Amino acid sequence: APADAEPGPPSTLLETACCVPRPAHAAHAAVAYAPPAKIFAGGSWLSRTCLRGSEHLDVVAALPDGLIGPKDVANGRYLEKRDVYLRACARALRRGGLDASVSPLQGDDRAPIVIVRAPGARPVRVHAGWAADAATIKKLAPGRNNVRDAAGGADVPTRSYNACLLRDTAHARHVALIHRACSATPAVGDAVVLTKLWLRTNGQLGRRDGGATGFLASVVVVQAAAQLSTSSASSREDAALEIFRAALVAFSKWAPGAATFVEAGETPYPSIEDAWDWARPGGVAVVD
Repeated sequence: APADAEPGPPSTLLETACCVPRPAHAAHAAVAYAPPAKIFAGGSWLSRTCLRGSEHLDVVAALPDGLIGPKDVANGRYLEKRDVYLRACARALRRGGLDASVSPLQGDDRAPIVIVRAPGARPVRVHAGWAADAATIKKLAPGRNNVRDAAGGADVPTRSYNACLLRDTAHARHVALIHRACSATPAVGDAVVLTKLWLRTNGQLGRRDGGATGFLASVVVVQAAAQLSTSSASSREDAALEIFRAALVAFSKWAPGAATFVEAGETPYPSIEDAWDWARPGGVAVVD
C-alpha cells in the first residue's frame, strides 16, 4: 500500500486485500490505480434547482471498468473497493495542490465521498458511481440478502445495504430524470426549490445525521408532478404551488401518519463498529 495511505475507518480497510491477488497478500506489492471511467455533473446544478447559499457542487466519478466484479456486491466487498479508490483519488488531488479529504455523506461511514476545496471557490463533493448490469441490480432488490452471517445464513433481507449500493448505480439516470422534468415544465423546478426551502426551514435538509437530501426532495417533487392528472393553475407560480402542495402530501404519506424523518442526534445508519449489522430491519430505504 502507498506510504501516505490514509487510515481507514475502524474496520481497517487494507488496500492490498482489495486490489492484489490473494497469493501476493503477504508480499510487498505496488497497487496501480486507473483514472475514473468518466466524470459528470451530479446534484442540482444541471436542473438549476440549487438553493442560494448552497455550500457545495456535486460531481460523480465513475469507478474504472473492471474494478467491480459480479461477486463484489456481497459482504461489503464493493464498499471496500469504493473506499480504497476514493482515498486514492483524494491523495492524487492533494498531490496536485488541492485540499481533498474523505468524509461520510450525512454520517454514513459505509459510503464516504471526497470533498475538494480551493481558495475562493465552492467545495466540490465527489461521489462514486458504477455501471451495474441488470443481473447485479436484480441481486440488490429490497427483498434480497447480500450480507451473510457468521454461519453463512442469508435469511434476512439487507435492504439498507442494498440501497446503499444501488444509490451509486443510479446517479446519471436520476440526474437525467430531474433535468428532463424541470426542462419540460419550469414550474417543476420552482416546486423543487420551494420544497428544499421548506425542508431547510424545518431543519431537515442536508443534516449530518440523516434526514432528507436535495435529491430526495427533487425526486418526490418530480413524481408528485407526474401524478397530477390535471392542473387548474393559470400561471407558472400557481403551477409550482400546486406541485409543491402535492409533494407535501407525498411526504405526509411516506409512512403511516407521518414523514419518516429522524430526530436530532439519531442516525439511520449502522455504526462503523457494527459494519456487518446491515441485515437488521430498518426504516424506509429510497432506492429509485
